[in-house]
Amino acid sequence: MSLEAKLALAALVVAVVAVPIAAWVTRQYGTRRKKLLFLFEATSLMPVIKGSAADALKITYHDVPVDDPHLLTIRLENIGPSDIASNHFDSDKPVQVRLNSTLYGMLSATQPEHTVGPAMGTADAVIELTPLLFKRKDTWVVELLVSGDPKPELVSSLVDTDVVAQTVADRLGKASQRTFIDMLDALVSGLVGPGRRY
Repeated sequence: MSLEAKLALAALVVAVVAVPIAAWVTRQYGTRRKKLLFLFEATSLMPVIKGSAADALKITYHDVPVDDPHLLTIRLENIGPSDIASNHFDSDKPVQVRLNSTLYGMLSATQPEHTVGPAMGTADAVIELTPLLFKRKDTWVVELLVSGDPKPELVSSLVDTDVVAQTVADRLGKASQRTFIDMLDALVSGLVGPGRRY
């Protein structure tokens, strides 16, 4: 076989192998969906008090008494492979968090210019994150004073974006469970010794 024929054959083999590899790489890395982590934590601000003293202790917000006050922290984090651009908000609709409780006040927000909330005392309140460039690893945190134990729900308007919802307690539980498994694995490996199967 001549040198030209060998080179032509080698080029053909490279082309045949390159096409499926390029398709696989594009599928794995070129069109990966975005991912948003939705975390929340609710902390009761009132201790359980029995007897006549129960009515003596009150928490107020701007001089308005709050029944069963809770501090609610909501966190959205871009944990995906790329930025979420403002045009990923479908038809410029905001991302909404339904609190399923009465809102008394927004205490802080990391992007206040993109955070919209209703008036104080609104039942079944909704907090909104308006379209913005949400860079990879960026976080939006909102702290709210609400009445009652909230059960927030995320209503996402983001296209091509998966949402992972967790409570902070769930996340900490999974992290500690993973740590325990890693410690157990290290202990068993140490007892059995390197190079031996168990």
